[in-house]
Parts: sequence; structure tokens; C-alpha cells
Amino acid sequence: MEMNNRDEMEVNLEILRKENQEIKLLLEQERTLRNNLEIEGAEKKEATLKAYTEHAAELLKHNVKVKAQKIEHNVLRVNNEDLNMKYGMLQRTHKKVEAEMAALRKANQELKQLKEPCVEEKSVEMASLRERNQELQLQKESYVEEKSVEIAALRERNQELKQLKERCVEKKSVEIAALLERNQELKQLKEHCVEEVAALLKENQTLKQEKERSVEEKVDKDKQTTGRTLC
Repeated sequence: MEMNNRDEMEVNLEILRKENQEIKLLLEQERTLRNNLEIEGAEKKEATLKAYTEHAAELLKHNVKVKAQKIEHNVLRVNNEDLNMKYGMLQRTHKKVEAEMAALRKANQELKQLKEPCVEEKSVEMASLRERNQELQLQKESYVEEKSVEIAALRERNQELKQLKERCVEKKSVEIAALLERNQELKQLKEHCVEEVAALLKENQTLKQEKERSVEEKVDKDKQTTGRTLC
């Protein structure tokens, strides 16, 4: 198709070249005629030149009009062929798109048919999960209530133990105070006993010394008695 259009354009260009050549020949003839008219009289020259110029202008105008019509015709024909080709391509593309759309509709229908049992299955599963969630929620509430009771009992027991501890601490404080007081008394008694023991030891030492002197005196006395007896 493109080769035929190109060949036709070449033919049209060749026609235009020939017409251009003819116009050049006419212009050359006009120049020659002008030169010849310069030799002839001015009036004849002017009339002939005017008639020739009008004829050349009419011929040039006609040639230009014919050339423009041919070019326009060729352009319209080429555009028409191009539009026909594009329309054919568009029809083929449209058919291809229609085929793809039909395939997509079919695939969509198949997916929809696959989706329906899946949605139904998921609905059953969701209902089961909601039921299980409700059961767990009830168990949680029961557990929380049970733990709340246990925590309340533990707080009460803790309060009792705290009060018992306070009483024990108070009692132990009294006992410790009594023990400290008793310890102080025993300490003072011990100090008094130590003083008494020291006094007794001192007295014992004194008695011991007196006993030793008595023994010595007795020995001396016995010695004197024995000496008299021997005499």
C-alpha cells in the first residue's frame, strides 16, 4: 500500500515538473517576445504584450488551479486510504478487545462461582468464631468475677494479718520493754553481787591471814610448851 502511494506521488511530482517546464518555456517565450516587441512600435508592442501577458496569466492560473486540484485529490485519496487502513486496524483491535472482554467476563463469572461457596464457607466459619468468642467472653467474665471474689478475700485476709501483726508488734514491744527493764535490774543485781563477792573475797582473805597468824602463834606456843616439858 505504501509503495503504491509513493509511486503515485512520484508520478504527480513528474507531472508538476513537466508543467513547471512548460511555464518556464512560456516565460522564455515572453522574454523573447518582449525583446522582439522592443523593435516594433510601442502601441503594437504594448497591445501584444498585454494580450500575451493576460494569456500567460490565465494559463498560469489554470495550471496552478489544476495542479492544486490534483495535489488535493492525491492528498485526499492518500488520507482516505490511510483512514481505511486505520479503520481496518481499529476494527481488528475492537474485535481483539471484544474477545479479551469476553474472556474476562467468563473468567469473572468463574471467579464469582468460586467465590460464592468460599463466601458461604467463610460465613459459617465466622459464625463459629463469633460463637466461640462469645463463649470465651462469658468464661472471661466468670473468671474475672471469680478472681475478684478471691482478690477481695485476699485483701480481707491481708487486712486481718496486718492487724494481727500490729497487735503482735505492740505486744512484743511491751515484752521487749519488760525484758529490757528486767535485764537492767539483773545487771544492777549482778553489779551488787560482784561487789558482795569482792567484799567476801576480801573478808575471806582477811580471815585466811588471821588463820595463818593463829596457826603460827599456835605453833610457836606448842614449841614453847614442848621445850618446857623437856626441861
